[in-house]
Parts: sequence; C-alpha cells; structure tokens
Amino acid sequence: MFCRKCGKRLEDGARFCSKCGMDNGMYTNHEFSKNLERCDSVSDELYTDEMDEESLDMSDEFDDDINEDINENMDEDVDDGIDDDIDDDIDIENMEYKAKIPKMRSAEGTKRKQGGARQKTPKKGEGNSSLKLLIAAVLVFAAALTLVGVIVFNGFKTSKMDKFSKNVDAYERLLIQNDAVYGAYEQLLNTAKQALLDGDTGQFRSLSKQMEEAMEKVEDEAGNQQELSELKAAYTAVFEKYRITDNYQEIYDEVMGRLDEAIAARDEDASRQLKKDLESLKTNLGIENQNLVQTMINEINMMDLQRANETEQETFEEYRLLVEEYTADENYVEALKVLDSWKEMAELARERIEESESKVRESRERESRARESREAEKRKETETETESESESTQTTPPQSSSGGGYIFPGSDSRYLSASEITPLSAWEKKVARNEIYARHGRKFSDANLQDYFNSQSWYSGTIEPDQFSESVLNDYERKNVSLIRSLE
Repeated sequence: MFCRKCGKRLEDGARFCSKCGMDNGMYTNHEFSKNLERCDSVSDELYTDEMDEESLDMSDEFDDDINEDINENMDEDVDDGIDDDIDDDIDIENMEYKAKIPKMRSAEGTKRKQGGARQKTPKKGEGNSSLKLLIAAVLVFAAALTLVGVIVFNGFKTSKMDKFSKNVDAYERLLIQNDAVYGAYEQLLNTAKQALLDGDTGQFRSLSKQMEEAMEKVEDEAGNQQELSELKAAYTAVFEKYRITDNYQEIYDEVMGRLDEAIAARDEDASRQLKKDLESLKTNLGIENQNLVQTMINEINMMDLQRANETEQETFEEYRLLVEEYTADENYVEALKVLDSWKEMAELARERIEESESKVRESRERESRARESREAEKRKETETETESESESTQTTPPQSSSGGGYIFPGSDSRYLSASEITPLSAWEKKVARNEIYARHGRKFSDANLQDYFNSQSWYSGTIEPDQFSESVLNDYERKNVSLIRSLE
C-alpha cells in the first residue's frame, strides 16, 4: 500500500507514514473484529426485554434506513476511487463483515418479535431513553461501516497502485534493455512515476494503456535494430575479404554510414534500400578484386623465370595454388596478399638471374678480348722482320741440306738443335722459321717470303696473315719456332 499524502510505499498493516506521518486510517482484520464485537455488545444491551414491539419495529425501520444511506455512501466512495476492472481484488473478508452486520440486526429483531410474550411494558421515560440508545448504536454501527468502507477503499487503492507500480517497473526495464530511454518514451516514464508518487489513480488506466502501446513499439523497433545489426555484421564479414579500392572507397563509406544511422534510428523503412545498395557494392567490388588478381598474375607470368632455381620454382607453385584457393573462396584480400609476396619474390629471382647472366657475359667478353690480344701479339711476332742485312737482298733460294725445298724438312716432327740453326745465314733462319707456318697454308706480307714459298712445289697459300692461328701448330713446331727466333 502507499501513503495517501506523499505516495510512499507502506509496510503491510502500517497505519502511519514513516515519511510524512500521515494517518492513513488502516486497521488490521483483527482490530476490525474487535470493533465489530464492541458494536454487537452495545446492540445487545439496547434489545432488552423491556423494549416493546413498537420500539422494536421502529428500530428495524431505522436500521434499514441507516443501512441504505450507508450503502449508498459506500458505493459512491468505491465508485469514486476504484475502477470497475479490479473488482476481483476486493478484500473478501472485510466484505463479509459488511454483509454480516445488517443480517445480524434483522435476525435479532425477528427473535425479539417472536419472544414478545416475555416483553414487559416499558416504564415511563424508558421509551425515549431506549430510542436514544438505539440511535447511538446505529451511529456506532454506521461509523463501523464507514470504517469498513475506508479499509476496502484503501485496499483497492493499494492494490491498484501495486499493479500500476509493477507496470511502470516493467516498462522502465524494457526501455533500459533496448536502450530506448529517450524522447517520448522517457517522458511517458517520468509521467507514470509522478502519477504513482502522487497516488493519482485516475491516470493509472490511461497511462497503463500508453505504456503497453509504447512497449509494443519499442519491441518492434528493437526487432528492426536487431535485423539491421545482423545485416551490418553479415556484410562486414563479406567486405573483410574484399580489398576496398580507391574507385569504391567513397561509396563504401557512404553506404556503411547510412547503415549505422539506420541502426541508431531503428529505421525499418531504410532496410530494403540498404540491402540493395550493399549487394550492388559487393558485386562491383568482387569484379574489381577479380581484375586486380588477374592483372597481378599476368605481370608475374610476363617475367622470364625459366632460369629460376629449383627452390624458387617450388615456392612459385605454392603461391599459385594458394591464389587459386583464396579466389575460389572469394577471399580476395588474402589472394592479393599472396600475389604481393609472389611478385616480390619473382622480381628478386629475375634480378638474380639477370645479374648472373651479366657476369657470364662480362667473363666471356674478357676472355674474348684476351684471346684477341694474344693472337694480335702472335701475329705481330710472326710478321716481324729482322733488320735488313746484306743477305736480305739475296734472291737465290737457300739450298736445303736434305732437298725437297725445305731448310729443315723434319721441323714438324722433331726438335731442332741450336747447332743446326747457328750456321745458317739470317735469311735461311728466317725461311726456316716461316716454312713451319707455310706448311699450314699461311700467306705472308713480306713479298720476298711470299715469292720464295710460291716457288716451292709443296706450298699452297690459302690463309691470310691476320686470319692464321698458331693453334694449328704442334708442340715440335712451336718449340722449333721459338728456338729459331731466339737465334735470329
């Protein structure tokens, strides 16, 4: 129950408010029974054997009038403070006391009438005194009935306030659970709390209905918010697998921003359009990411990686399989990450291959230049003419000791000795050295030498001096050329 003045909740059976001290006039059933017994005692004293039949009839008639007035007052009190829809909450025990009293009076009156033979004629002045006593008893009875009405009324009011308090608590919990303590919802909550504090039962029905409607609306909005939140979670999971490119970054930010606003506003109408926009964004991003993947694969394939080593080739194959797996799962973010690593490794492999090939080319060039230098030096040594001597003008061919047109016929199959060479003239030494080359078809820039060898039957000059290579000489010939040159 609640205090009628300040609205504070009272403990069961409490009469005075601990906050404002208001006497709420509450009685327990035990106290009410005691008061009723006192009324019965007074009434029994009035109905003595000395009351005549006329006084008894008057008393019954007066009782009926008083009861009718009291019942009308009780009905008005109850109608003013209690709604028809909570009649079932009436305290049955108190109502039984209300119905019991007039029945007791009626039964007592009948008994007195039936026992009229024992009644005595009242003495002078006793009638007026008895009537006064009767009136006093009726007034006490009326007061008791009024007290019963107050108790019943307060019981109704307390029950109604308890019920309304539970409605307010349920409404507030729902608002808190759904984060809806704002705007009109919060205003209605404050109004209901104030009505409960003031004990204004007249507003309870209207406010309860408004809270019921508001709760239905909050639950609908909560359902909309849940649906939108699930929509965001689903597409967020999808977009985590896509690379948001510069072409779609602005569109992505705009759509996701509208989705957040719809969730905050619990806007059900925005849900349908947002689904279309999100699905369109997903499709376009999918195409964009597929193009990115294919472009990077093409760039890697254009690199000349055929000369990559075995370890690199195995790694490239692993990258390729991972890209295919992620692309099939539409996880383009991971596919592009793998492609980034693949491309980086491919570029390093290409640089290594190019560097290796460059070193090989440089080595070959160095060897070629060295070989050409050696050949040029040999040609220069071969073609170097000795200083002019008197014999240089000799046109008569030297005589070979062994004939056949050779100075030393066996210079290609044996090692010559210094004793064999020393006796020869400078021209003969020169002819002996160059006849080793002439055997292999070499031509000579020196006209005298060329004329001499052209006159020999065994000679066939086919190789120009700058094209001749000493690599055709055997070991005997190389050693003999060096020995003759040292003795010239």
